[in-house]
Amino acid sequence: TYTVTGIGLPILSANFNISLAKNRYTATSVVKTEGIAGLMLQSRWDTRTEGAVTAAGLRPVAFRADIATSRGRGAVAIAWDGGRYKIRAVPENKPERTAALKKHLTGTMPDPLTAMIATALATTGKPCKGAQRVFDGRRIVELSYKFDKPVVLRGSPHYNGYAYRCSLKLTPIAGHPPEEIAREKASPSPAHPLWLAPVRLGNSSATVLIPVRIDLATDWGKTTVFLTQSTINGRALIPAKTVSN
Repeated sequence: TYTVTGIGLPILSANFNISLAKNRYTATSVVKTEGIAGLMLQSRWDTRTEGAVTAAGLRPVAFRADIATSRGRGAVAIAWDGGRYKIRAVPENKPERTAALKKHLTGTMPDPLTAMIATALATTGKPCKGAQRVFDGRRIVELSYKFDKPVVLRGSPHYNGYAYRCSLKLTPIAGHPPEEIAREKASPSPAHPLWLAPVRLGNSSATVLIPVRIDLATDWGKTTVFLTQSTINGRALIPAKTVSN
């Protein structure tokens, strides 16, 4: 569970649930407006993904997103079929944007939830490396990671301890309004500070990376996403690395 704050006030909540088995995975998320943002722009985003765990990595099979805002409702679904995408969207994607999507789509491009799980399972000895493009049925965004340094988080709402400070850059690639693409090319948006905590995966020796904080520049000014509650197999997180007082 994450709380998103802007100007010191809660504006969003985000809940993620991930089920990871030997050969399969599923994940769901619910993001909705809270506080003053909920009063002004009541919105909710529900997403779900499922796929296979293979020797080559995660391979999504189906993804769906349902959006309800003060301006109306919408939905989009993706099915991967032998490297091909089957996309259904309500309202439908604009033809000119669909053409741009087809130009950039590849058979291995994951949805956002799958990409998040893949980041969590990355090698913890060398976190925040490289770039990954993700596709949500309407847009393609490139996520570029850069490692900064290990730090010790203190004073956070939920997680305090050892973490990796990184940066995350989001670059629109296709499916976005033309003016957004042009603006990004003319003046690239800044990267966002991101903190990942290495924690043990249950009772095993395996380690996963859990996002515990990210700072974003948004229309609400500086917006911070904090991890506020988390469990693995129903138990509290166990840090993979500890720090002495």
